[in-house]
Amino acid sequence: MTILPAEPAPDRPPHDRREAVKYHNRRAIIDAAAALAEERGLGGFTVTDLADRAGVSRRTIFNHFAAADDAVHARFSELLGVFVDNFARVVEATPPPAEPSIGAVLEQLADVIERTELVPAMCHIARLMGASENSPTTAVWSHEVIETLTARLAAEITDRVPEAPTFTVDLLATLLLHALAVAFQQWAEETGAVDTPASRSTWLRVLREAVERLRHGFADPAPGGGAPGAGTPSPEAPGAGTPGPETPGAGTPSPEAPGAGTPGPETPGAGTPSPEAPGAGTPSPEAPGAGTPGPKTPRP
Repeated sequence: MTILPAEPAPDRPPHDRREAVKYHNRRAIIDAAAALAEERGLGGFTVTDLADRAGVSRRTIFNHFAAADDAVHARFSELLGVFVDNFARVVEATPPPAEPSIGAVLEQLADVIERTELVPAMCHIARLMGASENSPTTAVWSHEVIETLTARLAAEITDRVPEAPTFTVDLLATLLLHALAVAFQQWAEETGAVDTPASRSTWLRVLREAVERLRHGFADPAPGGGAPGAGTPSPEAPGAGTPGPETPGAGTPSPEAPGAGTPGPETPGAGTPSPEAPGAGTPSPEAPGAGTPGPKTPRP
């Protein structure tokens, strides 16, 4: 596996002599500022201290930076930009997939992260962050750097998948960079931000867990490892042949609907005389039936 560099690729000095001097001075100032920040903390040295360490004049410092701390922040930006630089390098060297997609880009990004030897750079970042932990300026700067890196990464993704919606591209770039930031914090807490074989193993474990979350999300798996199997009725949907409490099954009479052949109390069955409607052959007391003599009538 090819290991990608964790340090920014050195720029070529300009051919113009005057511009080359500016380039070397800026480089010397940034390196000196990073060294002083590790030794004394952010805000623990002056512009004069920085000029003496870099071997330039105070005026030269102000030609490049408004304050000594800005040179430290420039070093931060270089280190954090390595990931995006590496991704761009891999993109240029890798043929596009047959069907470009956001998923394919995520896999390329994951590959770049794992192949980049980030631990030495992260140790450096951790030392600089520890030196500037309580600095409000650093908090503002960190936000600006993340925004800048997100825009750079989104542009690289768009070049790779031009038809991808802007929302999707921005979402992937933002989630990935913030996932790396959280993974970095977890790694630093577990290892003390030192460069050892055990520390590197810890970084790979935390990194892979973060990438897996990006791949598959945060939903808990269903019981049994997936959706419920076919033939298992839902508690809200009773299975076929099992009547619900509100729906009586066929052949079972409802108490409100009597079955055939069972007379209801208000509807007498056939052959059973009603007390208000006497049956045939039974004489009514008010209407004597045939063959029953009434009172005798005297003959003339």
